[in-house]
Amino acid sequence: MTMGPKILVVDDEMEVRTLLARALGEMGGFSVEVAETAEEALQKIENTLYDLVLVDFKLPSMDGLQLISEILKSKPQTLTVLLTGHATIDSAVEAMKRGASDYLTKPVDLDQMLLCLRRVLEEKKRFVSIRNHPVQCPFSWEKIKEMKDKQTEFWAGDGLTRLRIVDISERDRNIFMISQDGKISWPLRYHKLEDIHNRIHRREMALLAYEIDRYIPTWGNYVSGLLEFLGCDKVSM
Repeated sequence: MTMGPKILVVDDEMEVRTLLARALGEMGGFSVEVAETAEEALQKIENTLYDLVLVDFKLPSMDGLQLISEILKSKPQTLTVLLTGHATIDSAVEAMKRGASDYLTKPVDLDQMLLCLRRVLEEKKRFVSIRNHPVQCPFSWEKIKEMKDKQTEFWAGDGLTRLRIVDISERDRNIFMISQDGKISWPLRYHKLEDIHNRIHRREMALLAYEIDRYIPTWGNYVSGLLEFLGCDKVSM
């Protein structure tokens, strides 16, 4: 029997842990484990590869934001979602800045939770692996110039927006892209694009729009789409 994605629920309230674990297992078909504290969660994460960790904001000794940061340091391929109360909505914003995929507010709507986690886990399928990746990835300034000269179109990371490189600057190596509705982007520096490309190939980060957005704010969809077109599209399940 094939097990569903593996999820770790971290919450210090036994009733909440039990409710969420039961809903995720019985309603969602996920493989679920639980942890009461951040320390217990980190120990489990060290020994087990989870697809996603559902983290409560209020935890003893280490809060959910700190735990998310620690997870991203040790297991950057593991997705995280924060559980937070309405009174601490700012913590959810901060969690997204630190790399969390999404957040849910308490009391949790179980159906909404399942929809959220399924959507987030779909992004899991786009994690980059350099296993079996072509040795010669077609990424270079020359390729960027060629795309500009040929007016080559490619999809943004959202899969909805068509883009093309409309202009480049040889002097400072700036790249300008335009969408099909005529919106021209502000300059993207090639050295930033190259840095993201190298991080992906070193497996330091994933080819996900929100991951890239942490390094180049507001550019996530554009850059992930461009790098996918240039060959950084191998998926690790």
